[in-house]
Amino acid sequence: MTTSDGNEAGMTAFDNGLSVTQGVHVWFPVQPGQVVVEADRPAEHWILEFIGAFSMVQDQVEFAVFMRIRSESPRLAKTLQEKYLTRINDTDRWEYVKALAKDVGYEGDINRASDTFKACQRLRNLVAHSNQLDLVREHGTSDYFYQLPPGVTPRGVPTPLTPAVFRQFAANCRWLRALIVHLESLGGTKFVLPVGIERADGSLYSPRIEMLAPPPLPVPPDWAPSPESYHELPEDEGLEA
Repeated sequence: MTTSDGNEAGMTAFDNGLSVTQGVHVWFPVQPGQVVVEADRPAEHWILEFIGAFSMVQDQVEFAVFMRIRSESPRLAKTLQEKYLTRINDTDRWEYVKALAKDVGYEGDINRASDTFKACQRLRNLVAHSNQLDLVREHGTSDYFYQLPPGVTPRGVPTPLTPAVFRQFAANCRWLRALIVHLESLGGTKFVLPVGIERADGSLYSPRIEMLAPPPLPVPPDWAPSPESYHELPEDEGLEA
């Protein structure tokens, strides 16, 4: 256990597993067998949820760039994908999103979206570069937060770093991915429903859909794309199943 300034001096461990310090703060770790819950899920779930959601944003950017280039030059797009697109860094990745937004005439607040992406990127990097995140609570409270390893400074991320933060940032990542999909739709990428619709004569078709812009930020922590996230186009614009 460490004090808030990272010092370990003055630490005393008790037999019951609670750790205290002679400094101002008294931090209690999670006890064996105890599960810290956020929104009916173990706290660790939201870290994994966030990491996975951010990875999906990264993949969606690469796909959007690939599809945009492929519409003009399929061979060039394939070459760029194999040699470059899978190795771009996050700073360049978001610059491509902003360029795509301008090309397709996006009218939303791209600056707010950029700030959200950068905040998610900082949190993801913090998690990726930390060998261990321990849940602790201060004396007199029941709210747990993640205590960062010594020497790790949470620059540009929310403090205290609670399980609720990871839950919210996972929702922010889902929003970012929905924005990128919307930009693809504005740029002419064709999307269809994953199920066939039966006509009166018994034949099937897969309706074309237009991916709508996600709602303005901020979004609630349980936000996710829904049927309201797309608009079904007329049947004559559909594709055969």
